[in-house]
Amino acid sequence: MKNLGSQAKYWVPILGHAIRTIELFEDAETQLTLQEISARADISRSSAFRILFTLERLGYITKDADARKYHLGPRIAEIAHRVRATHNVVQVARPYMRELMSQFSETVNLAALQGSEVHYVDIVESARALRMAADVGALAPLHASAVGKTVSAFLPEESMQALLTGKRFRRFTRNTITTRTAYAKALSRVRQQGYAIDNEEVERGAFCIAAPIFNGDGHATHALSISGPAHRVRTQSKPIIRDLLRASAAITRDLR
Repeated sequence: MKNLGSQAKYWVPILGHAIRTIELFEDAETQLTLQEISARADISRSSAFRILFTLERLGYITKDADARKYHLGPRIAEIAHRVRATHNVVQVARPYMRELMSQFSETVNLAALQGSEVHYVDIVESARALRMAADVGALAPLHASAVGKTVSAFLPEESMQALLTGKRFRRFTRNTITTRTAYAKALSRVRQQGYAIDNEEVERGAFCIAAPIFNGDGHATHALSISGPAHRVRTQSKPIIRDLLRASAAITRDLR
């Protein structure tokens, strides 16, 4: 581990030990005993046991009871699959994103649903002085953002209900959806028209239009959007919607 200097106070030792424990497993075939893990990670057997117990309960490590050996669990494969899938979507979508940005001179975003949150995985930013821009990795509210409403609208019913359980509809502006009933109506409208709009619902003066990118199961795992100052995007909304739908459909087709 590199010297953290003044940031050492932020270091969480047990988390560092847990990550190093996972890294001991070189591949899916690697199997290690408690003693081997303790020695290689340079931690006590009791600490190694607690770490392994926690990782096992979370699905990151699996224990073979008969051999008393540990190996990587299914959660690692799930995460790796999501990373590979997102990387593939980014590669396929990038040329279409550049073309849209060049055509409309507004920021183009690619967002992905992970768990109960939507975050931006790629952005082609407008060169205009007055523009909308988010950071890659930033979260987008499910109920207020166009990308959030887009991926939510095409989820299986049970997944949608799970997302809505305990959902708080935080108000960002006077246009923000703040009730479950209004949100359900908005998602129904997205499914009918095939795209979603954020009409100054997250930030005053900002307007965004998003279209779904579907996986093989027909679920919108990603959303493609164009965002910018409301007065500019509104005036171009018809051609933006037309070309955004064409681009998202082309990306969906190219991913198959």
